[in-house]
Amino acid sequence: MRSLQIEWHLTHKLGLLRDLRELCPNLHEINLRGLRSEPFSVVDLYGIIASLDNLEIIEISETGLFLFTILPMRTRLKFLHLTCYPGDEFLRSGSPPILIDTRVWPHLTGLSLEIDHHEFVSLFDIPSESFSSRHPSPVQDFWLKMHDLNGTFSRPGSPYQIFRVLAEQFTSLHSLAIFLPPAVDHDIPATFEFKVIRPILNLPNITRFMLRDKSHLIMTDADVRSLVAAWPRLEVFWLPNCALDENPRHLTALTLSSLLIFIDHCPSLRELRLLVDARITAAELKPVPGRSFPKAFERLILGHSPLPEKLHLVIAFLTFVLPAPRTLSYSGFRLRGHGRSKNHRRWNRVRNVLNRVWRVRRSTGISVQCM
Repeated sequence: MRSLQIEWHLTHKLGLLRDLRELCPNLHEINLRGLRSEPFSVVDLYGIIASLDNLEIIEISETGLFLFTILPMRTRLKFLHLTCYPGDEFLRSGSPPILIDTRVWPHLTGLSLEIDHHEFVSLFDIPSESFSSRHPSPVQDFWLKMHDLNGTFSRPGSPYQIFRVLAEQFTSLHSLAIFLPPAVDHDIPATFEFKVIRPILNLPNITRFMLRDKSHLIMTDADVRSLVAAWPRLEVFWLPNCALDENPRHLTALTLSSLLIFIDHCPSLRELRLLVDARITAAELKPVPGRSFPKAFERLILGHSPLPEKLHLVIAFLTFVLPAPRTLSYSGFRLRGHGRSKNHRRWNRVRNVLNRVWRVRRSTGISVQCM
C-alpha cells in the first residue's frame, strides 16, 4: 500500500498509528482528515513522519498553521497540503513569521494551502531585516486558496499584500495557482489593477500562472508587455474569463490584438485563458498574417469574451493565429438561469467556420484567408 486516508478521530481507538510502520512500510502518501493542530495530535504526526521512511506527501484537512511551526526540521516531505481553520489558537499575536526555506524544508517542492487571507498575510510576512540572512524557498509549485472556512467572507481590500508576501517568501516559484478571497456579494466580480500583482514579476522562473474565481485583473497591452518580459518562459497563463451579464467589456482592457503580444514573446506558450473584447478592425488585422501561436499550443480559452456584430474579421484573425480550430475554447452557460447564452451561440458560429476553413486547407494544401 502506497496511499492511505485516515479519519483522525478514529486513530486512537483503532490503534492505527503505532501499527503503521508494520502494516504499511512503503506508504508514500497519507491523507489525515480532521487532524487539528493540538499538541497530542502533533506528537502523533511526529511519530508518523519518523516511522515511515518513504513518506513524501501529506494532506491534512481541518487543521491549523501551528503545524508549520513544529513539524520536524529537515523532513523529507516533498508535498504538503493543509486546509487551515482561521484563528489557530496556538498562533498568538506576535508569533514569528512562518519561514518555508531550504534549511527547514529542503525537499518541499509542492505546497497547497487553503487559508484565511488575513492569516496568510500576517503569518507569512517576513520582516525586511531578515531578507539578507534567510535561505531560499524550496517551493516550486504553489496552489493557494483564500478559503472562507468560517463563513464570514474575508474582505481582502487590495490583494496587493498577498502578492507581496508571495514574492518575498516564495522566491523559487515556477507555478502559482491562486484563488483570491470572494467579495461578500457574489454577483459583483472584484476587479483590480495590474500594479497589484507587480511584486511577483520579480519571480523569474514562473512558467504557470493561474488566477481563479471572479477576481478580474484589468490589464492593458503595456501591462502584458511587462508581464511577458518578466516571464519569458511562460507556458500557461489563466485569468478569470466568465461574466455575469451579456456585456462584460467593463471587465477587460484587452482585445484580440493583445494576443499578438503573447504570440511574439512567449514561444513556449501552451494555454492562454483570458477575457477579451473581440472587436477588431481591418487595420488591426493587417500585421497579423505570418504570426501564430506555436505548434505545441493547446488551448485558447476565451470564456464569455464579447463579440462584435460582424464576425468575419474575428474569424480571419483566428484563422491566422491558431494552429488548429480545436484549440479555441469558450463558455456559454448562463450564471443566472439555464441554457446557453447568445454569446455562446455566436462563438459556436465562429468555431464552425474555422472548422470549414481548416477542411479546405487540408484538402487543397493552400492557405485560405477567411475574409
